[in-house]
Amino acid sequence: MKIFTLIIMILSLLIGEAYSQQIFLYPTIPSAANVLNFNIISSFGAACNGITDDAPAFGAAGAAIAANPSAQSGTPVVLTIPVGANCTLNSCVTGTSGRPVFYGIPNLTISEYGATVTMNSGACGQWAGQGVTATGSFPPAISALFTTVSSGASCVTMVTPGQESQFPVGSWAIASNINLQVGGYPQNNQVYEFFKVASEGSGQVCFTTNLANNYSSAYPDYGLDSPSGPCSGSCGGPATLFGLYSGWNTVFSILGGTWNDVSGPVEVEFIGNHVTLTDFSMPSAHGCYTPSSSLLIDLNNVSIPNCQVVVDKFMGTMNINGGVFTQFVFESPAPNVLNINSGAVITTLNGQGPITNCNNSTITTLVGARDYGANTSFNGNNCNIGSVSAAFFRTVVNSGGWTISSGVFTHAVAAQAISWPVPVSAVAGASYFFTGQFPYEYFPFTVTSLSQSLPNMSIATTLPGGLPTVPTQSGNLYVAQEPYPDWNCSNCYGSNSAVDFSQTGAQGTKLFTYSNRIYTCTNNIAAVQASNPGIPVIDLNSPPAGEPTIWGLLTSLTINVTVADTSGNVTLPWQIGGTFNNFQVIDTTTGNAVSFGPIVSLKTTGTRTITPTTVTGTQTGDTLSAPGLISSTGASVPHLGTNISGDPAGTCPVVTLTWQTSR
Repeated sequence: MKIFTLIIMILSLLIGEAYSQQIFLYPTIPSAANVLNFNIISSFGAACNGITDDAPAFGAAGAAIAANPSAQSGTPVVLTIPVGANCTLNSCVTGTSGRPVFYGIPNLTISEYGATVTMNSGACGQWAGQGVTATGSFPPAISALFTTVSSGASCVTMVTPGQESQFPVGSWAIASNINLQVGGYPQNNQVYEFFKVASEGSGQVCFTTNLANNYSSAYPDYGLDSPSGPCSGSCGGPATLFGLYSGWNTVFSILGGTWNDVSGPVEVEFIGNHVTLTDFSMPSAHGCYTPSSSLLIDLNNVSIPNCQVVVDKFMGTMNINGGVFTQFVFESPAPNVLNINSGAVITTLNGQGPITNCNNSTITTLVGARDYGANTSFNGNNCNIGSVSAAFFRTVVNSGGWTISSGVFTHAVAAQAISWPVPVSAVAGASYFFTGQFPYEYFPFTVTSLSQSLPNMSIATTLPGGLPTVPTQSGNLYVAQEPYPDWNCSNCYGSNSAVDFSQTGAQGTKLFTYSNRIYTCTNNIAAVQASNPGIPVIDLNSPPAGEPTIWGLLTSLTINVTVADTSGNVTLPWQIGGTFNNFQVIDTTTGNAVSFGPIVSLKTTGTRTITPTTVTGTQTGDTLSAPGLISSTGASVPHLGTNISGDPAGTCPVVTLTWQTSR
């Protein structure tokens, strides 16, 4: 094999101390002499003919490489699956002590350009390292509570002195806070970060880097850590350290090739400190790659077009650099940072990491909230976004055992209600709102703290008093999390919403509080759009259904007729509140749903501005009034009853509609 080829293979292999939390710095490329090379066929006897079970050969490869002293010292290893090979896995041959096949190999690259690995029934699901130590699947095997500590600290103090000995020098651990899901593996925490242990003793564990987050020992454990609970250390919630398996601290890469999961495991895991998949394809619809429990994941030109990638828990940064994906589904606040770059194409981004950055890529459908936890921000730059969904997850709070007084939600610690009931989990500092008959029913609030006094747990909020009286859905009132609490998008395109939400007024705030659109007739759209490239231009007679979405307390509604209609129409009333002038809003003083239906004549130019208490700029033919304190509940689609779609461009009206709300 030529040295140049080897250099390409191992471009991003070495890890050492080359990167700190969430930032990877590419090291010096090693020479060919510093690489151990093996071949799955010539070195370990695999047939790779598409018929023979090659799992034993993969098992032999994992065992031999793991036992190699040079490999164990950190020398990069390249295991080649040659061009044209079709390796078939009909069984699962595990590694040492039942661990994954390639467990405990510090630096392994599988090079398989032009090759295929076919996974049939019985094939292994885990292939590299393992994350949080476990006894079975739950609870964690190595865990310990630590006392409240602030960001910037490099040490934590054990609640129970002596438990620091579980975390030997050189091992890796996860500091965590706020339990979102009881049971399951791995744990599901809102706040977490990875650390390498620098020292332990005298009741403390110290790390090689400083804490990025604050951690509180006062958060609920929901009775899991009580004498009768299932946890010997901690299942999480209060500030907790989780130990990671020694074989987690690895660099694992696959270069090229196809993994075709025909009838094998539903989830295929490659876990490690740094996991890289480059030019990798998983075309089947049966099973899919499941990212989990890794500090850094790089997906470079990966193709997973037919199955959903379920994003699991405990990840630092995931970089999606190019590639094609049908769907990502998020089950937790992981990864901490999600970067979508370099022309990546994602059909559906169902949820997102706490911080999601999209650069020069395509997301056909962007869905805001996820099952557990809270988002922080979405940041887009030159992203092609087909639609921005207002989907969210919600939980009934006016029944099911909840009591609410002075903004404090209280519930007995029992069954699925031991946290903010699944699928919405309470997170201190996160924003929530009420929903029932309508998607958004105002009365936003922030969770300020979580606590427990067994047998009850409490969620303190900024909500004044108890539950608001707003329209319910079949008697149910729900709490939902903000899907996009901090929205930023520059030069985003691909849909009216993407362009709309790229304007200055929509930046750095909760999404759906600002919309600015221009409306005109069909034959005038091209000319008006050319003069206003950063504003969506909409057909007056064919506005898109469900747009724009507006949530929150009305600050102002501005209707500016810049060009009046000069056709033969005697009148041309434009109904902002829809066909029947009955856009439903919430009167925030009573909680009742009321109709909001301003009407503007497109025969007369001028700017009309509506605020809760004033109306200015009213013209002949308008019907406008100050609505009081109202909150928009969802999509407001204006209506023009007269068909002017065939009118000449020169006679068409041009009107700008600008919504501004707060919440």
